[in-house]
Amino acid sequence: MAPPRDLIRAQSLSVDFGFREASALLQMRERPTAIIAAGNRILVGVLRAIQQQGVSIAGDPPLVACDRSDVAVRYPGPITLIDRAVEEIGRTAAQLLLERLGGQSDRPAQRITFPTQLILGGSCLPTNGQVAEATANGG
Repeated sequence: MAPPRDLIRAQSLSVDFGFREASALLQMRERPTAIIAAGNRILVGVLRAIQQQGVSIAGDPPLVACDRSDVAVRYPGPITLIDRAVEEIGRTAAQLLLERLGGQSDRPAQRITFPTQLILGGSCLPTNGQVAEATANGG
């Protein structure tokens, strides 16, 4: 199921953009079910908005960040991460670019996948009430 288009904010990767958009999302009457900060600078802005509005990182809504950046791994929480092989992605992109610049541009397009792992942090762990409810409902 696709998320509602009005909840997707993808115009910039700046700290200010992350702060402004996270603040707007957190002030909505019906908050989104999660915030995914898909950039490290955006994450800094999102964390600033969360702190300013007194929202718990392990609360509502859950926070998910991309990659093991210094901010993501050192922030008290810890934050749930979508962990990717960033160095491998960069090396592969550079290699493909060099091949293209070297005259191998007739090569057909290809899809390259990299290992990705979800590392659950405190921002997405169930609360005691959710655990009790799941247990009572047989989950």
